[in-house]
Amino acid sequence: MYCGRLTEEDMDDIEEMIGEGRKRFTLLYSIARDACDPGIFHRRCDNKGPTVTMLYNAQKSLLGFYTSIDWQSDGSWKADRKNFLIQLRYLGHRRFTKCLTKGATGEILCSKTYGPYSRALGCFSGKTLVPENGEFSLNSEIGGFTATNYDTNGLSMSDTNNQCTQVIDLEVYSIADGERLWHRDIECPWRTQPQSVAENVLKMMEELLAIKPPIKPRLLLLGPMGAGKSSFVNTVATAVAGRMVRLANCGTGGHSATVKYSSYRLRSTTGSPLDIKLCDTPGLEMTQGIDTSELRFLLDGNVPKNYEFNPAQHISLKSQGFVFEPKVGNLVHCVAMVVDATTVEAMPGGVQDQLKRFKQVVFEKGIPLTVLLTKVDKVNDDARQKLDDIFINPVVGKLVYRTADLFGVPPNVVFPIKNYEREVESGAPVNTLALVALKSMVVIAIDQMSKLYDVERVECKENKQVLFTESLTKHRKVKV
Repeated sequence: MYCGRLTEEDMDDIEEMIGEGRKRFTLLYSIARDACDPGIFHRRCDNKGPTVTMLYNAQKSLLGFYTSIDWQSDGSWKADRKNFLIQLRYLGHRRFTKCLTKGATGEILCSKTYGPYSRALGCFSGKTLVPENGEFSLNSEIGGFTATNYDTNGLSMSDTNNQCTQVIDLEVYSIADGERLWHRDIECPWRTQPQSVAENVLKMMEELLAIKPPIKPRLLLLGPMGAGKSSFVNTVATAVAGRMVRLANCGTGGHSATVKYSSYRLRSTTGSPLDIKLCDTPGLEMTQGIDTSELRFLLDGNVPKNYEFNPAQHISLKSQGFVFEPKVGNLVHCVAMVVDATTVEAMPGGVQDQLKRFKQVVFEKGIPLTVLLTKVDKVNDDARQKLDDIFINPVVGKLVYRTADLFGVPPNVVFPIKNYEREVESGAPVNTLALVALKSMVVIAIDQMSKLYDVERVECKENKQVLFTESLTKHRKVKV
């Protein structure tokens, strides 16, 4: 996961400078990650509220500025009486310098041809800047950092950036009220630690086989291309069967290997099927994948089995096989967002925005949302070497809390997963994580089905009462 270069101490200092209580920092933009381009900056940062822009000088200086207003692209200077210049390091030495605007003129330039630009510190403008040897030569300006415009605390222009416009990164963070949960020390184990042994895997399998709902719950996998949706299908099928199983096609090419709405049945070591439907979908891409209208059809049970998605022609009421009268079994009862643990905040901005829109649609439909955090073994060496101790790994624990915050769900529905990739034999630690996630999703889905069944039963009862009343009225009219 790429959360940015700011340390906890840096955030504490900026928080103190703002002086409005505890703050949460969310990385919106990084030139090292997203490209040094004004258009990309505005797409990722406009209308996101207060932000802090930080420059990581090639000579180990760290400076930037805070603005309390939205970034926009209308080409105007805007007043921000809370704007201030920040200096946290100078040539590697710690500093704590805040230079507040005097409010003499507009402080923030909001132009589509400029990157983050304040009166004290303009960062870059014009065409995309390409790094050389890992460093960006910014066409920045600090001419507006004067005693007329700012409380300079005795600093000159050269005292702020040591006359160096070479940076290894520039980052923009959104600033919001709240605790930085994912940076806190957390108590370990941060979740009840299941035993990663064959006996425990067998016990969970027996519990899953014992679940016999009247209608098979439908679990839907959504997520970016390459996050591991299809790999999770194969991993959980392997865990259930007790041997390596490949049900879904997985790919590493330029586009998603999944193109159909595929429903899978999982079978135990004895061949007995689990009473669930695990459904895979095409991975989200910048220009391909399903959109929100297709997602609504999926959630409502209108999409037929094995429907092949076409980015050039979205599903509609005229599509072949469109399910006009879906039953409870056609509906989606639980959604799992599948996200790569190493790129929670480094995924392209367009995909991030699409995931947010998808999450909103799921919430609007009242469908439970879970998150599968794949590739958790790549978070750090401890996770890779001690997968069976994943619930006492503080880095993974913080990542789970961070992901829960990003998706607006409780941490207990975020499940760390390691999919089978290079392995040729199954193992208890991988199987345990997969089955813990699957069992939780099934239980959540069954609870959702119970609510739907109760609603359907009430509606059916009400409809019968209406039909009975209408029939009685007609009978009385005829009798009269």
